[in-house]
Amino acid sequence: MHFLSELVKNPILENPFTQHMNIHRHFYRYSKGVFIGPALKISKSKAKITMKGSHEYEDLILETVTKTISNSQEISRLREN
Repeated sequence: MHFLSELVKNPILENPFTQHMNIHRHFYRYSKGVFIGPALKISKSKAKITMKGSHEYEDLILETVTKTISNSQEISRLREN
């Protein structure tokens, strides 16, 4: 379940750091401190493409990978015919 859906259903969480880390991890970046680095980094080599992102981009990365896999499978199927 998406972390925002969980918050809407249960807005008051007891001890989110230990019991609800899946939600807590989306918000600790906004606490005091310095958070250096890109939110999303894409690097390419000859053999592969690597995507690294902070928790906020997990849905975007998953969607991109899923579309890439399904598109490449469809292209393979078209080439076979």
